[in-house]
Amino acid sequence: MIKKTIPTDRSIAWISLVPQLLLMAFLFGIFYILKVKEPFVFVGFTYLLLSFGLKKIFLKNHNKGIVLTKEGKDMEAIASFKKSASFFSKYSWIDRYRYITLLGSSKYSYREMALINIAFCYVQLGEIEKAKEYYQNILREYPGNNLAKQYLLKLNSPQA
Repeated sequence: MIKKTIPTDRSIAWISLVPQLLLMAFLFGIFYILKVKEPFVFVGFTYLLLSFGLKKIFLKNHNKGIVLTKEGKDMEAIASFKKSASFFSKYSWIDRYRYITLLGSSKYSYREMALINIAFCYVQLGEIEKAKEYYQNILREYPGNNLAKQYLLKLNSPQA
């Protein structure tokens, strides 16, 4: 089993912390009103449970694609990432409000990340033109995507 590193950019949308802190304050208020002995512990546990639970449910295809990519199963990973992109196209509000719906802080949307991962898989498969097409489409839809810019530059360079 070959493990690969998929493209990552850990950019955080710092504004996303505001609704998450408000949620924690709300939970603290509830546990305080209920006279729970250690409200901070319960807030932390509830927040983590919500965060992992929501991601487990809504990011099932995305996470499966990441695992498949690391295992070198790029064609299967592409199928999973396409399902993820399709899901977040259909339910764009979940992705748009991911700071609340998924308790996520990523600057990039999950649909955007799925498309980047599809392009990466095409590179791994040697389908460079298909990858370039994906990166160009990503930049049309998400002009600020630094990963797409960097990989497209790399693929268009004479050393590629």
